[in-house]
Amino acid sequence: MSPQVASQPYAWPYDGPVVPGRTALLVCADGDAFSRIDEDAQGRLDRVVEAARAAGVAVIASAGPQMAPQL
Repeated sequence: MSPQVASQPYAWPYDGPVVPGRTALLVCADGDAFSRIDEDAQGRLDRVVEAARAAGVAVIASAGPQMAPQL
């Protein structure tokens, strides 16, 4: 797998490969948005968070008091 994606007008990321230890996934929502998310969307979000953690990417979650416990 290439560390960059061939895209136009330039490869992404333009300044070199993504380094998991220097990358973060920011998951944010306003107020109690996580309590209103449907099961399908929650499942997709869970898979993205799990994949990011498995790759060594930091996961940062920011939301109101109803934060989803798995984050």
